[in-house]
Order: sequence, then structure tokens, then C-alpha cells
Amino acid sequence: MSHSKIHHILVSFLLLSVLSSAAKAQLITGKITSNTFAFFETTSASLVVEGVSSPYRMGAIGAEIHIPVLDKYKLSAGFGYGYAPNQLVSFSEANFKGDISSIYTRLGVERDLFRPSKTTDVSVLFDIEAREVSGESLIGSRRGTALNGSLQSKLKSQNLMIKASKSLLKQDFEISVGFGLSKWNLSGKGKAQQPSGISEINKTTKANGIDPFAELNLHLIKNNFEYDLGIRRGRISADDLVWLNRLSFSISKNF
Repeated sequence: MSHSKIHHILVSFLLLSVLSSAAKAQLITGKITSNTFAFFETTSASLVVEGVSSPYRMGAIGAEIHIPVLDKYKLSAGFGYGYAPNQLVSFSEANFKGDISSIYTRLGVERDLFRPSKTTDVSVLFDIEAREVSGESLIGSRRGTALNGSLQSKLKSQNLMIKASKSLLKQDFEISVGFGLSKWNLSGKGKAQQPSGISEINKTTKANGIDPFAELNLHLIKNNFEYDLGIRRGRISADDLVWLNRLSFSISKNF
């Protein structure tokens, strides 16, 4: 069975499960929590889409909110922003330098499946992520010709993950491991022109696919604070296969 069919079957099961539970029970509100987060992700090599090679790096800091609903569900939403001055970027054999900004958004739902023991639980998580990276005032050159350029890229993904969590140290420490599939869509646009206004580059690229990923999370509760460290490794199968690596950290306070 292909990754695409598995992804659609599991997503359909999760959505039907949510609708079924909502129909049988009233909405149950629990304690709403929030946290601040920071993450950085990069690919193991430049992304090659339709013959155009470009590096991918993104970092952001932001906030998330988590809302328990029904009996076994948790809804979450997050927003982050990043800014990196004087970055080196390249596309279509042209090299540029300039300020890069990024926006990250996420919507997710998690459902508890079962608890093999008092300290172990298994859940399924579905989320939608969007990452936008842009640079509007880039200065560079190609083959000795001075250029002014701009770059926009978007990476959107629908991620479905099965996660197992184990609590240790009187439940003050938790380790979780997850495996899933990511249905991604990548689009990019690069433009450049000579200072005189003559157009030099006008390139648009698109690619999409479904690839597996794995995730490890360490969660610690100490002195009314909760800390979470996450490592995710997936892949993007565009013209060439590259690995997408993410390191994330979040912190929240219990009141």
C-alpha cells in the first residue's frame, strides 16, 4: 500500500473519530495551557526543484495554546516569527545577501488511543503546518552582473503521527517517540533584475509528495515549569532526496 493511501486512511479515521465522539458527548473543557517555543530546521543539502537548487533554513520563536476537548482530545494552535539579518541566499546560480523573515503557523488535534500501563500512553496526532520564508531587498550578482532580487518560499505539510509516551521519575520526566507520514507541498518564487531595471531572473517552482518522519521528545516538570525538547528527522523527496532536520524547545509555567 502506498504512503498516499495510508495517509488518507489514517486521517479519515481520526476525523471520523472526532465527529463520532462529538456527536455522542457534549464538549468537555479542561485546563487551557500555553507555552512559548523556539525551533530551527534545515535540510541536509540544497533543495532541488525543477532543476533549481536552493538551500533551506528556517528559525522562529512564538507561542502555542492547547485546549482539551471532549474526553480524549486536545486541540492546539501555534504562531511563530523569525528574522535573520544579512543572510546569504542563492537561487538560479545567483548569490545574494539580505534580510530574511519567516512566519510559522500550526493547527493540530491529538487523540489518546490507549494506556498499556499507568505510566505509558499511546496517541495519534494530526497537524497542519505552514512555513513562509521571504527576502524582499536582496543584493547580489550572477556571472559578474549586479542584481537586486527577492525570494519567497512556502512549505506546507499535513502530518500524521503515532506517538508512544513513557513517564519516569514519579511522572516528572517523560520521553516520547513518534513515527508518521508528512504530506508536503513546496512552492518558491525568485526574481532578480539589474539595477537598470532589466529583468534577469523570474523563476517559479512547485513540488509535492508524501514522506515518513520520526520524532523524539523529552519533557521535564520542575519548580512549576514544564520544559520540552524535541528532535524531528524527516525527508523531502523532490528532484533529489534530502533530509529535513528540526530542533525545538518550549517552556511553560503551571499556575
